[in-house]
Amino acid sequence: MTTLNIQPRLHFRNQLLMPASLFNLTVPEHLSSFYVRSPIYVSYTELQGVMRGESSTSGQLIIVGGYTYADVTGTFPNPSRQWRRTGDEWHFQGGGVCLNMTLGIYVREEYRNTGERFSVIMSHELLHVKDEVDILYSWLAGQIGRHALVRDCLRNRQPMSNTVYQQFVVGGGFSTLVRNTWATEHNRRRALHDNPREYRRLQDRLDAIQRRG
Repeated sequence: MTTLNIQPRLHFRNQLLMPASLFNLTVPEHLSSFYVRSPIYVSYTELQGVMRGESSTSGQLIIVGGYTYADVTGTFPNPSRQWRRTGDEWHFQGGGVCLNMTLGIYVREEYRNTGERFSVIMSHELLHVKDEVDILYSWLAGQIGRHALVRDCLRNRQPMSNTVYQQFVVGGGFSTLVRNTWATEHNRRRALHDNPREYRRLQDRLDAIQRRG
């Protein structure tokens, strides 16, 4: 059996850390302060651009005023050394594969420096950050490792035909596998926080804060 090191890697679009206590943020349990980042402030139109292609409920999310972007890819960091060809077959030589996640926290510009309203929006977005971090580091690698092609050809060093190799390694099939696998759990967890009932609850809180002045 070949050693297969599945390496999760996280890239934040948000560069600056945000002190949660200073902004009265509710941070999900077990989410490190490393993941509490200052949001990228965008206009209404820019936020729509970030969200374009998402589910039909995204319009309600825009009303709330924030969005957490997430995407994943899968890569072989050094495929020319990790694979050896023999005739019409390829053999995996070992090493790591990377699960690369990009995260970005966005808040509409009008909520910048709005005190409690900002706190409500950011605290909601941190729920999504917690989910994505958990998926990447605790869930995704196990799912990828159990996939038949990964198990047979990467872990157990069974030969891969050149046709499959061209699709899976050269043509991005591994990355598609990673993204599709992630998407099932990503969508399931997002629906727990982004649904009509939750949108209404958040909007009601924002409206109540605004009425209080």
